[in-house]
Amino acid sequence: MPDAEDAKQGGHSSDTPETIEGECGELLGPSDREEAIQCEVEPSGTGCGSGRLTKRRGKLIFNISVSVRYCSKRAYYYAWLADITTVMSLVGGSAVGADVLGNIPLASKVGATLVVISSLCSLTFRWAEKARFWQDQRTKYATIEEQFYRIGSAMTEEQVNNFKADVAALEADAMEGRTLNVLMAICDNEERNRRNIKGRHKLWFGQRWFANVWDIPPTKWE
Repeated sequence: MPDAEDAKQGGHSSDTPETIEGECGELLGPSDREEAIQCEVEPSGTGCGSGRLTKRRGKLIFNISVSVRYCSKRAYYYAWLADITTVMSLVGGSAVGADVLGNIPLASKVGATLVVISSLCSLTFRWAEKARFWQDQRTKYATIEEQFYRIGSAMTEEQVNNFKADVAALEADAMEGRTLNVLMAICDNEERNRRNIKGRHKLWFGQRWFANVWDIPPTKWE
């Protein structure tokens, strides 16, 4: 997934160098600690010394971790919607059964309506399918994250580029055509909190409440 800054610009990374500022918590190295970041990161990775390579690794693993969070939230949201339609179908079926056994016409009408609505929602919006897709995406990102940590500070320039290629392939395999900017900012903030990184994004309550439904643009960024 693109990071929060990329999402704010439409979900696509720029080919020009970008400036990364902040203080990183525990990431890599023998003591699992990365130095503070304040540099330009070249997507091509050319001309990187050992310090620059460390910073590229730090930027990449941060974005991968944010993507894991993003996919988890999307999977949970669609699974919740799919569960609601399942409950509606069960309640509707029970109401129809009550009419058959107890001769309650109103229950049958209400039950049939609930079954029809839940079936239409499931077929039209494919919530269960989307939940499975995002869970699969989360698993793939988490696998890359695990491989990343297993290599750690011994990672070479070529391995960094291979990881970036794997992430790019996952970004291209998206069921939804756009990234939800506010949801990405929420995931970015959560990862910054975990790593004790400064520069969190300020979001108001309405943006957080509708983050999975309606992408209300952030009014202010730190």
